[in-house]
Amino acid sequence: MLLRRVAGAAFAAGIVLLCSAGGAGAVTWKPVFTGTNEPIVAIDYHSPTQLWFATRGGKIFARQPDGSVVLLASFPARRLFDLAIRPSGDVALVAADNGQLLRFAGGVWTTVSLANASLEHFCNKKVPPIPRSTPTANLLSVAWSSDNVAWATTEDAGQILKSVDAGATWNDVGRLPDGSCRIDGRVTDVAPVAGSATDVYFVGPLSGLRRTTDGLATDPPEQGLMGECSFDTLVRLAVDPGRGDRVSGAGACYSGWAVSDGTSSARLSEFFMSDVAAVPGELIAVGDSDRIEQSFGGSGSQHIPAGGPLWLQSWTAVDLLDQQHGAIGSYSGALALSNDLGPRPKLYLRWYDTVIARHRHHGVMVRVYAHALLPAGMTEAQACQGKVRITVRHVRRRLGSRFTRLDPKCDFGIRFTLKGRTAARARRLNVSAFFLGNPQMGAAGASQRVRVRR
Repeated sequence: MLLRRVAGAAFAAGIVLLCSAGGAGAVTWKPVFTGTNEPIVAIDYHSPTQLWFATRGGKIFARQPDGSVVLLASFPARRLFDLAIRPSGDVALVAADNGQLLRFAGGVWTTVSLANASLEHFCNKKVPPIPRSTPTANLLSVAWSSDNVAWATTEDAGQILKSVDAGATWNDVGRLPDGSCRIDGRVTDVAPVAGSATDVYFVGPLSGLRRTTDGLATDPPEQGLMGECSFDTLVRLAVDPGRGDRVSGAGACYSGWAVSDGTSSARLSEFFMSDVAAVPGELIAVGDSDRIEQSFGGSGSQHIPAGGPLWLQSWTAVDLLDQQHGAIGSYSGALALSNDLGPRPKLYLRWYDTVIARHRHHGVMVRVYAHALLPAGMTEAQACQGKVRITVRHVRRRLGSRFTRLDPKCDFGIRFTLKGRTAARARRLNVSAFFLGNPQMGAAGASQRVRVRR
């Protein structure tokens, strides 16, 4: 047997555990027949019996309790951008093109009048008096702070609309009568903090992330989040309902998916993403090529692809009902649901000995022996199955990765040689082991910095 158990002293000091719960390799996504091939632009997974989604071509659908999908409304002349149902579930808003805002109330869809709801300026310090104006740009986002307070943003600079009567009437609170704006730039999404009518996040590709705690009565300060977004990027936001200071953004930016805790930001994905959703303690973002990423607590992420008949779908929308249940929609009109998104018990990885790395034949030989510790209540038959990825880096440059598997005792080991000038000259390497998870266990990892022996 390749692996040998080593007594307690062999557990080297200085090991950094990077464990995170989740269902990597174990999350399942079930396709739902929608009857449409139009891009799904927004999903509101509002309750176990209420899931609505909107398509770019002006259609709004609902999933019935029996699993079927029905058409709620069709607006053929409209292009839709966002959908939001108020907390009590009986009123909905839909953001559409050319200054159109759709509202569902009392079982009827209407177009909300935004006549003279804004001011005729573009944050350019016009000299008062500034006339009132009617929004004509595309509405990009809608959201609810409560059953009465709602928000909407448009493509035009600084144009942020607010309603205090459940979306019946609106007023621009972003543009001011002196020609200035609370946020000088295009705002593509709005995300209220749960339980507050005045605590709200706003984001734009160039205006950055802003948070107001007074309902935009004053100018909100800018916070870093995405970075290097193009002007026309549609950045989407989600706030962790369990932590108002944790907000996540997704878009076609350098940080395709990022999370901020109010003081610092972290990049969760290097891929361009389209949408993001959050429930307490859990974040999910989606993008092209079956890119579905999950994070618990905002510390690291894992890939949970739909695969199978949904392989390589370009996912454009996502929403979460709770930690277990989520829905994703694609550019081709596909809809998929999952009921096993939540965290699973974790394995903890322990090195048996310091990882051995030795220069050899114009490269470096790496040997890893390790063990995965079972959590309480789990048997080896349940836990000790699945792949482990071993990755070697020099500073931040990845030199190579190899895969091995857990044996029936949860041991794993591998030996391989990496070629190349960087490997041959390296004095220290970062070696990490990442368990990809299985149907019973979540993902976990451990890393170690080692000196390369001569």
